[in-house]
Amino acid sequence: MEAGRLAELGLLAASLVHELKQPLFAVKAILQLAEAEANGAGLHSRLNILMEQVKNMEGIIHAYDGMAQRPRDSAETYHPITYIQTACSTLAHRAGRMGTTIELHVDPDLPVLNGSSLAFQQVLINLLQNALDATSNGSNPRIVLIARSVDGYLEISLNDNGSGVLPRDRERVFEPFFTTKPPGRGTGLGLAIARELVNKAGGSIEIASEGNGTQVLVRYPGAVQDTPGYLDATGNT
Repeated sequence: MEAGRLAELGLLAASLVHELKQPLFAVKAILQLAEAEANGAGLHSRLNILMEQVKNMEGIIHAYDGMAQRPRDSAETYHPITYIQTACSTLAHRAGRMGTTIELHVDPDLPVLNGSSLAFQQVLINLLQNALDATSNGSNPRIVLIARSVDGYLEISLNDNGSGVLPRDRERVFEPFFTTKPPGRGTGLGLAIARELVNKAGGSIEIASEGNGTQVLVRYPGAVQDTPGYLDATGNT
């Protein structure tokens, strides 16, 4: 029993470390930009993103606080557009340093979603991080994120022109601790966590790769249409 508890604690700690790395990276990057642009016009929007990432860290810590008692995920109805834009903005600085172009194509009539907006944004950040890693050594690195409404579902297609995923690895990429990245570049938890969060929301996630880039396709069911309101990225209805 003790060995099992320690094994679970190890998995929990590894997941927690992985999840906190992304918002902490965003906080550091945005703080650096804010310092350089102390009198710039973009300071206010960057500080808003910074505060959102701090709230993300608080939510993650709260969700994993305690082994015996885990609080339920907060349920809300939210519009995905603002969270898609926030996820891309969070990693824009890293993409710029790497010379990677991120293209965002979003239909204006996306369905609102039910569930956790924090989990939704975390999935996108995980997938974007993977795409940035995959294109880090290529020429003219490019990531294209397309979000559209399909039969009442939100469909997100994330495409990169990186090295791709070998057929023998395609079925294993969602396994915890499996990674194709070099040592020290990944924990092998990003896609496992992303799939768990997407499945919990009633959606699906799949990967296609032919050795010349990778496509990740994520689908979320739309919310019930008679919902009285939804949350945007600032938490307003």
